[in-house]
Order: sequence, then C-alpha cells, then structure tokens
Amino acid sequence: MRYKYAFIDAQILLTTGVYAIQSQYKDGKIQQNELLRMFILSVFKIIREVQCERPYLVWDSSPYHKNAILKQLLGQDDYKGDRGYKTEDDITKANNEISKLEERISKLQAEDPLLHEAEIAELNDQIAKFRKQINNIEVQIHNFKVRSETKYFIIDKLQNFGITSIIKKGWEADDIITLLADYCNENKTKAVLVSKDSDYDFMLNPYVDKYNQLCRKAPTETDPNPKLTTYDKVISYWWWIPRDFPDKKLFEVKALMDSTWGSHNFLHRTVKPEWCKEGVYLIDALNHGEDAFNDYKLFQAQLETFNFKNYPDYEFIANCLPWYSKKGKLDTVENFSKFISENNVRMNPMGYRKIIEILNYELYDSD
Repeated sequence: MRYKYAFIDAQILLTTGVYAIQSQYKDGKIQQNELLRMFILSVFKIIREVQCERPYLVWDSSPYHKNAILKQLLGQDDYKGDRGYKTEDDITKANNEISKLEERISKLQAEDPLLHEAEIAELNDQIAKFRKQINNIEVQIHNFKVRSETKYFIIDKLQNFGITSIIKKGWEADDIITLLADYCNENKTKAVLVSKDSDYDFMLNPYVDKYNQLCRKAPTETDPNPKLTTYDKVISYWWWIPRDFPDKKLFEVKALMDSTWGSHNFLHRTVKPEWCKEGVYLIDALNHGEDAFNDYKLFQAQLETFNFKNYPDYEFIANCLPWYSKKGKLDTVENFSKFISENNVRMNPMGYRKIIEILNYELYDSD
C-alpha cells in the first residue's frame, strides 16, 4: 500500500455531510442516522481512493488555545471572530421585534386601517421576514445539535471498525495534523492528509501528501491526479519559499504569511498596504521590521499562536501516534452489520468487508 496513515479532517467532512443531506428534509432539519450514513460512506470512499493502511479522524475541540493566547497577549478575545452560530437568544430577540411590529400594527388599525394600509402591509412584510429568520435559526440550532451529537457518537463507536479519532481539548484539527505530518516526516513514514482546505498544502513534506476528495478538476496531461497535492507541487507554486526561507518548514512560513497578510481563519492583516503589492515578497516586509507594519504587536501576537510548544499537551500531540495506535480495532463484518442495523443506517454491510481488506490488521491493537 502507498500510505501507512491517512489523517482526515473530520470536522469539515461532517459539516459537508450536513449540507449534502439537508435538502432531503422538507423542514431542513437533519436526522442523525442519515448524517452518520453519509459520514461512514465518505470515509470508506476515502480509504478506497487513497489506499491507506490505517485512517485517523482528526477533530477540533474548542475553546481553542489560540484564542486564549491572543486574549492573554492582546487583552481581548480576538481569534476566529464571529462564526455566525445562532442560539435561542437570537430567536427571543426576533420574537421581541415581531411583538413590537404587531403592537405598531394594532395601533395603526385602531386609528384607521385604510389610511395606514401601505404602512401596515410593509410592517407585515417585516414580520414575515422575522418569522422566516426564526425558522432558519431553529433549523441551524437543530442541525448544529445533531452534528455535535453525531461527532461524539462517531468518536466513541467507529474506532471499533478501524476508524480511530484523535481529539484534544483546545486543539484544532489542522494544528494536530500539522504535528502528525511533521512526525511522519521525521520518522520517514508515508502518510496522506485528507481535506479540501488549502491551508493543508503547507503541512506537506517529502513523506506526506494531501488528498482533496471534493476536487472536481478534470485530469490533464500535466496534472493527471488533480485531487492529489504533493510537497513538490507546493514548492513549485510557492517557489520563493525555499529561496527566502531555506531553513523553515512550510507550516512555519504559513504562520508568517497569515500573521502578516491575514487569512480566512480571521487573522488580521497587520502589514502596511505598500508591502502587499505584486512583486513584493514576504521576506521584504519582515526584513524591514516594525516600519513595514501597521500593527506590529498584533503581528507578533498572531505569530505566537502558531507556537505549538506553548500549548498544553504539546509533547503528547507531537508524539501521539504510538499511543493512538493502541486505540481501535477491526471488528467483524457481522458486528458492523449489527451496528448499522441498530442505528438505522441504510447501507450495505459488505462495504465494510472491502475496507478491512485494505486496512492493515498489524497496525491495530490485537486485544
């Protein structure tokens, strides 16, 4: 087999599953058995495509250490921003607005409904929008709850069928996977990272590739497998990295990039605009120090969040594979069939038989 390990960005995979099945439900509220089915089938498909001997699911677990570090250094909660998760409080606020609008309509109708017909119609439109908003929030809250419950069900149960989870309080999946990839490089072990996130490109090294199962690019003569990204492909595209930072790993350069230019992970741009123009390289801004930055303190604080050695449990996560290799087993097809039947998961149990023919029993605890 080509890869000994596959490290799967499980958080994104599960969220993708939510969106994939949501349209099946008239009210948009998903059910756990269907989300579980979608997730298992997706993992099985990944195992078949990448041909790994042992897969691991890697998960986020908030509140994040990065958040705590920034809060300590800046005196404010600045990491990740508002991800838009809604709560019951949002429903209460919307209902309060509806009550105000209904009260306004009652007053207008008491005065003269014909005189205020246009205004009343407009207020009713606003009420309809708030009711739709409430419905959307209720769906989001329900689906978030189902996703969370399914996540911990997967962590608890799927390790019996060769799919072990790695999760640690305060750590994000991409931070854990960065250290797992580094571990594989140091131990000359072939592995593959599975995610659609482009940030994972910077976790690669000569022993670790990346696979994007959701890539829809057609194969070409120059790129026969567009789903697969290798270290050489990343270096070819980001050619200035080995030139300007010959002694740094890709993820160390990415930390500098995000802390300087900002990122989709809500890190802020800290460098002055003139250092972001075409033809100006990261090394140029860094060499000019504070003069090149609008907020050098924020740059330093953001960069410090990538210093994993300051995280609790750093040594454990950096060397966790030997410990996690004792977690999980490859149970029988009969027991897998029983498992999906008990949990109302509509799938052919023979798909599991094909999976255990790919996975390596020697990499699992025999007990």
